[in-house]
Amino acid sequence: MLKYYVWIILCCLNAALVFAEASAPAHLAPLLWTCGQSPDTIRQVIREVAESGNSGFIWESRPHPDYLGPQWWSDLQIAIDEAKRLGLDVWIFDEWMYPSGLAGGKVIEENPSFTLHKLLERTLTVDGPQPQRLWDIPEELQEGEQVVSVVAFPAKFQAGQKAIDLTSQATDSKANRVQWQVPAGRWRICWCIGKAQLPLPTWSMENMIDVLNPGAVEAFIRLTHEATYQHFGKEFGKTIKGFMSDETGFRNVTSYQSLPGTAGITMPWSPTFPEYFKRLKGYDLKPILPSLWYSLGPQNRMYRYDLMDAYTHCFAETFFKPQQEWCRAHGVQLIGHLVEDNHADHNLGYGPGHWFRAMQYLDIPGIDVVGFQVTPGLDAGGNRWSMNSRDEWDQEFFSFGLPAMARGAALMKGSPQLFSEAFGANGWCEGLRMVKWIGDWHIVNGFTFITPHAVTMKFNDPDCPPHFNRSSGNPQWRYYKSWADYSTRLQKIVAESEPRYDVAVLYTAESKWMGAAMTADPVIRALENHQISTVVLPYDTWETHGTFADGQWHFNGQQIPIVVLPYVRYVSAKTIARLAEFAGAGGRVVVLDRWPEASLDGRGDAEVQRAVSALKEFEHAAVIAFPDLTSRIASLASVQLTPHTSALMVSRRLDKTGEWLFLHNRSLSANVQGTLLIKYAAGFVARFDAESARYFSVPSSSVEGGLQVDVDIPPYGLWCLRLALQLPPVQPPSHFDLTEELPGPWQVSKATDDSGNSFELIGMKDRLIDWRRWDGLHEFAGTLRYRCSFTLPRSTSKQLIGINAGRVEEIAELKVNGVTAGVRLNPPYEWDITPLVKFGENVLEIDVTNTAQAKWKDDFSRGEPVSGLLGPVLIQKSK
Repeated sequence: MLKYYVWIILCCLNAALVFAEASAPAHLAPLLWTCGQSPDTIRQVIREVAESGNSGFIWESRPHPDYLGPQWWSDLQIAIDEAKRLGLDVWIFDEWMYPSGLAGGKVIEENPSFTLHKLLERTLTVDGPQPQRLWDIPEELQEGEQVVSVVAFPAKFQAGQKAIDLTSQATDSKANRVQWQVPAGRWRICWCIGKAQLPLPTWSMENMIDVLNPGAVEAFIRLTHEATYQHFGKEFGKTIKGFMSDETGFRNVTSYQSLPGTAGITMPWSPTFPEYFKRLKGYDLKPILPSLWYSLGPQNRMYRYDLMDAYTHCFAETFFKPQQEWCRAHGVQLIGHLVEDNHADHNLGYGPGHWFRAMQYLDIPGIDVVGFQVTPGLDAGGNRWSMNSRDEWDQEFFSFGLPAMARGAALMKGSPQLFSEAFGANGWCEGLRMVKWIGDWHIVNGFTFITPHAVTMKFNDPDCPPHFNRSSGNPQWRYYKSWADYSTRLQKIVAESEPRYDVAVLYTAESKWMGAAMTADPVIRALENHQISTVVLPYDTWETHGTFADGQWHFNGQQIPIVVLPYVRYVSAKTIARLAEFAGAGGRVVVLDRWPEASLDGRGDAEVQRAVSALKEFEHAAVIAFPDLTSRIASLASVQLTPHTSALMVSRRLDKTGEWLFLHNRSLSANVQGTLLIKYAAGFVARFDAESARYFSVPSSSVEGGLQVDVDIPPYGLWCLRLALQLPPVQPPSHFDLTEELPGPWQVSKATDDSGNSFELIGMKDRLIDWRRWDGLHEFAGTLRYRCSFTLPRSTSKQLIGINAGRVEEIAELKVNGVTAGVRLNPPYEWDITPLVKFGENVLEIDVTNTAQAKWKDDFSRGEPVSGLLGPVLIQKSK
């Protein structure tokens, strides 16, 4: 057992060194919708933010009527002063609506040339041979369009044929007409056209600046960041912590799917892009532009890869890098997220082309999971955002691939910090029960900075509900703090610890640009459903970072023994060569389904083939069919559950004195029961209950190879296990053997204020049913109090006494003899009431609060707003 003590001590020391400077406090900072309300309203709602247990807020125009005008600065001054008085952090959303970059349209108003540009193609097919003649563009140029180049190329390349640059053959200044003698065969003449996209007069997802133009980005920073500093510079790095960026992308098309290879699709452009491309790649891009739509022969792979590579680097370096540099120079941070939806992460259009390249310039890596993108009870398939939405969110990508990517971005920074914009646009059907499930999903995935869509200055605000502050009118507002306190305790543990990963899965964005390729998310789902912890990393990082020792890849405090390459037809030559080097050093390399065929850009095909040949010779490198992946490597996981269930997700983390193990039961109906083997672990185990901030004992024992723990995790449950050589005070959990139903009748009263302090009697009820079936309560959203009494004989003096309320829709607060026993946001609705009961008659009161869906309709909500205490309510006793 000594070697396990040594292992954990070394790992903890390593974690302490890596995260000594990177560790940061947890943040719970909701988006604060501000629409130009009165100063008193602003102050009141910010007080609600503080009273609800949040650490701060993100000030967002939603939309403000005078964005970046006098009232905007006046309102923001009020908010900053109130936040400072209350000890809240302020983060500033950098846009009037979204996506970020427009400064509410002011960037383009100042300089129309900074508007979004797109690249179009107009192609004429001609048959040769034909003598030299004039060829006209198929359609006259429109306003804002300008020919960038004219290129001719064979429809099907034969040996020796090449594309021909005809730009110099233009006979007019606009290049509408070129002179050319057509060789034998079928040819295409492609006019590549840059187009300035005039902005629409109202807010639209189609509006965007030229994100590839440094001048446009400089104007955006000056109008937003710099202007904010001019007004509030003294609070930068103090009350004001930074800026949030939201959903900027190329916007060449309004689509999540946009890659080269489709004739007619518009592509990104900027008048400044040719210069950037030449600086990066060393040659002129104009003759190769048609490769974005058509094949330009044997070198097409090189051309297309070079263009995509340049697009993604230029976007990241031009738009995000200057903002990060400005923020750091002014003592604040840049946070936020991109559009990742349904694999926009590796696409153009809404996306950044390469998620990791853009994300490196945000100080805290961030994602967005709103509108049923993460849905309790689902881990695969599609789910619509709203009843009117045509798109379905890929649950596998959001639930597994995206958080593993975020963990990879944090690992690359050597930081535990992860940001998420969450909970919004699920409709009023989302209560705190759903918030807790999604919040627990965030915890087990390693998020330390959570930004709920939670606070508005309007009553019944239709903008992406639900909201959980008092002014919103949500009857659950007063219980938000119960969740906030619980979540903050867990976020703090995550922020002060370091994750341990069993497997690194490579990010295949570049391979997807070029041809057939598997994304990481199905791989992550398969592994995580077998309690194999994962992280996703890009080719760039794998190729150049870390060292190999003892059959592991050592990088920023991690020691990862397995690297998985999902199926790709084309791969970076450096990536596959480093995989061969890793296998040669004793590491395990898994290639899914088939070996790669060639390199991404065609320049390294021979190197790829040599590396594949080398990999085939190593004992620990193999091609594995994807369905066989988990069975082949499950025994290598550092945490193993018997019997297996896919409902359990595991996160193992180290801190300076021990380990934490998060166990999330994603099931909404079944317990996770079994024996957990925690490899390489030693010492003692206790379960930390984040609701009560107490430690409870769990059955555990030392075994060969680590520690063994018996688990019984209820639906919706998150267990937080502490493993250490020394534990804080631990108490035994309550255990009940006997149950007896409370038959009623129940005295039912209705809350007459939103604080639950005043009630009026409804009457006596013999049956516990959905209260919407009672007269006058069909559309009631609020709190009902259920009251009854029960008698305990003196013979129960040595017994533990508990209450199980059965089914509750959806929040239950229990009082026994007038003393609060606690709040339950989700099942099981159980309480140990032993300290609160007495011999003889006892009075039981259960306050039940439903969701606002019962009274308010919206486009997001789904399901029926079942309400009330449905029971059966049981008295529980120990033997």
